Amino acid sequence: MRLRRCWREHLLCPKRGAEAVDWAGLIRLGLRELGLDPKVFWKLTPVELLVKLGMDSAKPALSRVRLDELARAYPDKKKEI
Repeated sequence: MRLRRCWREHLLCPKRGAEAVDWAGLIRLGLRELGLDPKVFWKLTPVELLVKLGMDSAKPALSRVRLDELARAYPDKKKEI
């Protein structure tokens, strides 16, 4: 997906330093790529916008399959009294 490759270009504006937000780029992503209404776009926080774009850094939740793998690898041990 093109958005995943270019989001950093739209988030930061290299002409104004590493910490400057490229609002024009974010507006283009929100309005053109996501098709958001301007009122909806301006109500979003930057984090919400990144989540909508699929660019949040959250890892997927633990799946049942992975939980079962971990349970087999590290079984509970009964304590001896």
